[in-house]
Order: sequence, then structure tokens, then C-alpha cells
Amino acid sequence: MQAGKFAEAVEFYCKATTRWPTDLDALTGRIAACVRLRQFSSAADGLKTLLSLQPDNPKIHMNLGDVLYQSGDTETARVQWERARQLAVAGKRDDLDEPLKKRLSGPITAQTFQ
Repeated sequence: MQAGKFAEAVEFYCKATTRWPTDLDALTGRIAACVRLRQFSSAADGLKTLLSLQPDNPKIHMNLGDVLYQSGDTETARVQWERARQLAVAGKRDDLDEPLKKRLSGPITAQTFQ
């Protein structure tokens, strides 16, 4: 998809989240479009909103760590990844074990976030 289409998607999802601020589909759509456009600050804001709705979701913590890392906030990213690992272990989310290991032990590359 072209950048213009992602910009349209961000605009659409922003309108949707203004009207329905806790709609998970609208929030995740906006976050995904922001990430594709490398608007990491906006993506982080959306992920923080998701965390307020689902604070014990390790995948959201991991994704927040990812966008924080890509925006240059490596220390806070690591805190989010650590929290994701704690929640993943407690919730027996084995599917997150390897991705979190890569993030916490490095090296981190562009492929880390795919």
C-alpha cells in the first residue's frame, strides 16, 4: 500500500477513535497505519490507550516497546519488553518467548520488528 493510502487510513481511524475511543478495531487500525508511516509517537499513544483497556496484555507491552525503541527511547522500550516477558510467562504465552528473547538479548535489527 502506498504512503498516501496509509495517511488516509490514519485519518479514517483517528475519526473513528474520536467517536469511539475504546473501539479496539479502530485503535489497532490507527496504530498499524501509524507504524507503517513511521509515526511512532502516535503509534505509542494508541498503544498506551490499548494498555489502559488491557493492562495485562503482553503483546501490547511488546508492541509498545517496539515503537518506543524505533523512536529512540530504548530504555523505556526495554522496560516494556521486560513487562511483556513477565506477563507472557505468567499467562503461559509461549508464542512470545522467542520474539521477546530477541528484543532483550539483541542485537536488534529492522527484522526484529517484523
